[in-house]
Amino acid sequence: MKNVGAGGSFFLSFFINILLTAEWSIPAWILLALHFILHISIWWFVGALAVWILRILIGMTIIGLASKCSVPDPPKENKNPYSLSNGVIFSNK
Repeated sequence: MKNVGAGGSFFLSFFINILLTAEWSIPAWILLALHFILHISIWWFVGALAVWILRILIGMTIIGLASKCSVPDPPKENKNPYSLSNGVIFSNK
């Protein structure tokens, strides 16, 4: 999985998140329809779309920060007596 901040993949991840959560924009599209039918303010539609996009950006930020929090395990001593330390599979002993 690619990191969010690595070489322009932010916009690719953002676009994929928009596609995957497109159904969350349904309230905004309903408000747009109500704008044309009942003549409510268009700002309700804009606000609902803004909330949807901000939710995606906040979620991507949280996942990006969480992926940077992992600490790799330090190297451990090999205590297996049957493992090969020199990488040779067969020897002439």
